[in-house]
This record gives sequence, structure tokens and C-alpha cells, in this order.
Amino acid sequence: MQKYFENPLALAFFVFLVSLPFGTKKFLFEVPTNLPRFQEFSAVFLFLTDMTAVLFLFLFLFSKNIWEDAGTVFAKNKKAQTLLFLFFCFVLVTVWYTPLSFPGLFLYARLFLAVAAGVAAMTLLFKKIISFASVATAIAGTAVLEGLVGIFQSIFQKSVGLWFLGESVITGATKNVGRALVDGGFLLRSYGTFPHANIYAAFLVLGLAALYYLFLSEATKKFSVRRIAIGAGILIVSTGLLFSFSRSGWIGAGIMTFFVVLLGLWIREMRFPVLLLFARIVAIAVFLLAAFGHLVLPRAAIPIQTDPSFQYRVLYNTIGIRTIVERPSGVGLGNQVAYGVGRGFYQDEGITEKEFWNWQPVHNLFILIATEAGFPALAVFLIFLAYLGVAGWITLRQTKGMFPVEIVVMFSLFISFLVMAMADHYFWDLQAGRLMFWLLLGIMMGLSPRRSMDRISPSEGGDGRSNRPEGTSIKEHEES
Repeated sequence: MQKYFENPLALAFFVFLVSLPFGTKKFLFEVPTNLPRFQEFSAVFLFLTDMTAVLFLFLFLFSKNIWEDAGTVFAKNKKAQTLLFLFFCFVLVTVWYTPLSFPGLFLYARLFLAVAAGVAAMTLLFKKIISFASVATAIAGTAVLEGLVGIFQSIFQKSVGLWFLGESVITGATKNVGRALVDGGFLLRSYGTFPHANIYAAFLVLGLAALYYLFLSEATKKFSVRRIAIGAGILIVSTGLLFSFSRSGWIGAGIMTFFVVLLGLWIREMRFPVLLLFARIVAIAVFLLAAFGHLVLPRAAIPIQTDPSFQYRVLYNTIGIRTIVERPSGVGLGNQVAYGVGRGFYQDEGITEKEFWNWQPVHNLFILIATEAGFPALAVFLIFLAYLGVAGWITLRQTKGMFPVEIVVMFSLFISFLVMAMADHYFWDLQAGRLMFWLLLGIMMGLSPRRSMDRISPSEGGDGRSNRPEGTSIKEHEES
């Protein structure tokens, strides 16, 4: 890790990565809407992650050979380049539908910042300025800390004093905060330093993926203190995830774990560490269910006909579909709720001014993109995701037998995040969720070899990555 501290660009990236879960922010102004009260999604904030991301991208912009490498990557990957360009063009058009064009441009800039950070991470991985192992270590360590914060929030049933890191200040008397009904009473849902328990859960799923990678990449088959430490980290993060009471987070973690185990067993060289990991996951699950099953099982059971969370999601999706039918070109970034209220869509579904706190965005990433950025933008976005998924699968098959732990983990996480995206909106309109999502996509592109993403031929390295000398550009390496 010492070499990263000697490289300002790599150091800036890890500062940005570690700051990702911290919700520290400064309120700037509120966007005028037709809503009866302040709504966070209609307000403009300056986030700590804005500053760390801008610093990282500034150093990226002025680093030697970096732009050449990024340009060469996209030049050899014309499909991804074209799809991203079209996506941004369609989104930019809808900016002018947003009341007061500056807020629309501001939200567009935030989206561009997240995508640029993902592309920069892709380039750093491809050029080997950073390694996937170091990225996983940083994410895993931060997730363990967040897991501990969530555990203490659950124990004390209030915030633990980390307001300077973005933790919402909550006491037992605070109203309108996330609580789970358990045994006739309400328990505070752990949320770490995030604005909501579901976003917190998504980050912990990301942390679990990083811990799985670290566990599986341990080469020895003998007793390993490192594996024991990683297992303890999995226990802490899993406990924090449990206390988030986020059903989408539980489902996401289950899907990611299922695919890691399934794909690991499919690859002969990964079977032994995957079986070790699976044994520890089962042991942790048994322990947590034995200790907290009375809290988890009632929450896990979803009475579809009566569960408010499920019912409201159905209503929000209905409102989103009505919006798409009426305005297939989109209603503008950040404008979905205000437009729906103004057109009476929420009121028609029974969500009147008497419960205006339930005037919330569509809880489905794909429907929300279509409502705000337009159906053409959604179509291009879906093609882009399908392209990445197919490329990841091809990469996995090409590296089969070469112990591609990072490909297995990231492909599994990719599937998990897409499933979670169908039940919430934070990957599109909330800072931490948006950054997480685009970093995942950038890392996937950075790991894929040229044979599947038009970049690296198998002859350049058995691990599916370039073996060119450190500090040389792609072009210099190819010419040599």
C-alpha cells in the first residue's frame, strides 16, 4: 500500500473511495416546487464526496498518459463509448424540461461526476495504477466500520454522535424516521452515516462483496489468521445489514452470495476456497438467526396485500408508468415527484395532501430514468447494461481455470445491484447510491480483458489483464 501514498492520483482515488459512505453535506438552496414542504430531493447540497471526487478527477485530468489510456480504452471499446454518449445526449435534452434550468444542469453535472469517477476508476485499474485487491481492501475496511456504527445505533436506538460524518441526529423521540415493527414495538433501523437504511444496506452488500473477494483470494489451504479476520469482518457487516431491516438489502446480499458460490463451484480452481467461504456464511447465518431470528423473520415475511412498503412501491411504479405514457420524452431531472403531484397522479392513487410525506420518487431505477430522462435514454441505458453483463459473462468464461476471483465477485454484485435497483431510487437520485452504482460499472469495465471488451488479448496475460510495464501507455505497449 505504500506505493499508493507515493502516487498523488492513487491517493486521491482512495480518499474519494473511503469518503463514499460519509454523508457530510452543506445545504445550499431549495429548488422551488409545488410541494407543500421541504423535500431533500428538491434541495441542492454540497457534499464531502463532491470535493473528494473533484480532487480525484482534477488529478486524473492532468496526469501523464492517463487521457491517452482512457481514450484508447474507449476507442477500442466503441460500443460502450457510443452508448454512453447517446445516454448523456438524451439526458441533456431533458434538462430543459426541469423548472429553472440551473437545477437541471446541476443534477446533470452530478450524474456526469459519478460517471466520470467510474471511467477514471476503470482507467486506473486498466493501467494498474491501482489494484483490485487494494480497492476491495478499502471498501471492506470502510464497510466493517459502517457495520459497527449500525450495530451501536441498534443497541442504543439512536445516533452515536458521528454527525460530522453525515450521520443523521436521531433520538428515541424523533418522528418520521425508519423504524421496523417487531413484536408489537418499533426498532430503529440502522442507517450508518447514510441518509436511509436502504442505501446503508446497499453499501454493506458492496462491502460483503469486497470481503468475499479478500477471503477467496487467500491462496493457502492451511490455517490462515487472515481468513479468520476476514470472517470476523463478514460477521460484523452481516450484523449491520441485519439491523438495517432492509429487505431489498437482504435480497441483494442473498443474490450476490448465491452467484459467488455458484460460479465459484463451477470453476475448479475456486472450489476449495468457495466451500470454506460457504461454510462460514452458513455458520454466520445460523448464529444470527439463532440470536435475532425473532426480529428478522417477522420483517422478512411480506404480506403483499397489507404491507405499506410494498403497496406504496406499486403505487409509485403506477405513477411512473402514467408519467411515461403522458411524457415519453421525460419530465426533467429531479422533476418526477413535482410533475406527478402537479398532474394529480399521486392524488389519483390515494396519496393526498393528508399524507404528503409519502410523495416520494418512483421506487424503481429503470422506471424513474424513463420518467425523468425519457424512454429513449432508458432504452440506451438498458442496452449499455446488457452489453456490460454479456461482456462480464464472456470474460468469466474466457478466464475460467485462471482463478478469476474479482470477475466472479463483480459479476455477482452487478446482478445483485440490478435486482436491488428494481425496488428503489437511490442509484439514480441520491449522491452515495449514484456514486456506488457508477463505480461498480467502471470497475467492471476496468477488469474486462480486451478479448471480451475489445481490449486485451489472452496472449498479453493469463489473468486477463495487460502485462505492459508500469507507467507506459497502452499505445507505447502495443507498438513495442
